[in-house]
Amino acid sequence: MRRYLSLLCVATLCVSTLGMLPSDGLADTVTLRSGAVVEGTVADHGDTLRVVTDEGTISVRWREVDHVLRDGTLVDVFADRKADLAADDVRGLYELALWAGQMGLREEAGRCVDSVLEKDPEHVAARSLRKEQKVGDAWLSGSKLLEAKGFVAHEGRWVLREEAEVLARRAAAPKRMNDDEIRVSDLIQKAALGGERAAKFAREALAGMTADALARPALRALRRGTPEERVLAAELLSRWGDVDAVRPLIYAATMDRQRPVRRAAVSALKEIDHEDTVRPFARALWSQTPMIATHAAEALGAIGGGQSVEYLVRRVSSGGGPGGRNHIFVGRQISYISDFDVEIAQAAQIGDPIVGTIREGVILDTRVIGVREEYTTVERRAFYQALSDASGQDFGEDATAWGKWWADEGREALAAK
Repeated sequence: MRRYLSLLCVATLCVSTLGMLPSDGLADTVTLRSGAVVEGTVADHGDTLRVVTDEGTISVRWREVDHVLRDGTLVDVFADRKADLAADDVRGLYELALWAGQMGLREEAGRCVDSVLEKDPEHVAARSLRKEQKVGDAWLSGSKLLEAKGFVAHEGRWVLREEAEVLARRAAAPKRMNDDEIRVSDLIQKAALGGERAAKFAREALAGMTADALARPALRALRRGTPEERVLAAELLSRWGDVDAVRPLIYAATMDRQRPVRRAAVSALKEIDHEDTVRPFARALWSQTPMIATHAAEALGAIGGGQSVEYLVRRVSSGGGPGGRNHIFVGRQISYISDFDVEIAQAAQIGDPIVGTIREGVILDTRVIGVREEYTTVERRAFYQALSDASGQDFGEDATAWGKWWADEGREALAAK
């Protein structure tokens, strides 16, 4: 029966955690063939070598040892390895920097990286050790790198500049409405809910108010007003035209249960014409809530344009063809102890079990034949009606015909408009 040092596995695992940091005083340094290094007091025990470190004792086989340096430290090992390298060996210097970093020799690793970059300033791997990335023609790290990527410091963390502006607005204490804003709130209520004569005068008064005065009362009415007030609020927000109105209007166009409100919100979004209007509706097309998916389709149909049509065509054409072949194993595995490897150590006998396995079962060849997504009749009608509204074409509920038209001529035709 084979005999071997059962502590070797434990020793190999412990090398990465025990004695890896250089000690203050001189010690013996053992370098293993694996490249790991351990420091401590070395004692020869025949076929094994024991190293007493501050953390404990490690035992390894002599055949696993590369060399032993008496009264030497990791810094001495580093110096020896560096002396063996040629002056222009960039790869060797980089690998030595990696090794020094793993051993905890930060200063030595830094000097190796400096040498690599002196010979090859564009060495990407060495730059990554410095946590540097190239932006334009300059290599940057830390705060300069984040700033170059558009981040700013905000309350102890780095966020995008646009996000910082939103957070600052949210954190600002809500201001009380001024006289003009109070007047706008009253006019919105009268214009939406008053009699015909009062509504007419209220709308004429609103037409003379500034966009800034309209913003806060209109946003408030869009969130919590009656359906009539929400419709009017959407119209007023289109006059304001600020990016802060886009998100509330998208929410209203998708989530409001009143169709006039949704239509007014979409009309306001078309007036504002922000570049990120279509994508939120496109994501909502795949919502698990049918109401949200159908409302998003209606909005895209009203907005129109090539981008809207493309997302709608993708939605009605959801599916997939045959996939690649694969294999699955159906069976069971039985483990058993077949023998023991025994090592007699000082005052102890250690037995390491040899585990065997038996497997039985069958391997099946599998392949996905096709994938097709189904949705409700209400959703399907909404998707195809939106396609017709957005494109001006009518291919019924034939997803293949819509896809062929889009690929052959629809994309170019709508892009030209």
